[in-house]
Amino acid sequence: GGPRSNLKTTRPISSFRLPMFVLGEQICRTYDWRWLELNFAGVAGGVNVVEPQGRAYVNPTGLIKDIVDDSRRANNTALLFNMLGPEVLSSKAGELAPGRYLGLC
Repeated sequence: GGPRSNLKTTRPISSFRLPMFVLGEQICRTYDWRWLELNFAGVAGGVNVVEPQGRAYVNPTGLIKDIVDDSRRANNTALLFNMLGPEVLSSKAGELAPGRYLGLC
């Protein structure tokens, strides 16, 4: 997961704002996550949704862009969404310290 620098943009980023917002906001409302702008080793990582303990994040913009831009990529948003519940996420994030983010898409 996380930001990728090798994506070829075929549509302006503005066309991804609504689906990105809807996905991210649904994650926040359902699982009590929050929107944050992340930095990775001093490099801007964009706006992401981050789980309450600060161990994992989802980049809705990157996920939606990947699905739209790559016809070979499966649309796994429903699977991802269902895996974000605390009982499933705790087994994936393990004992990561807050701020040591696990990118989930």
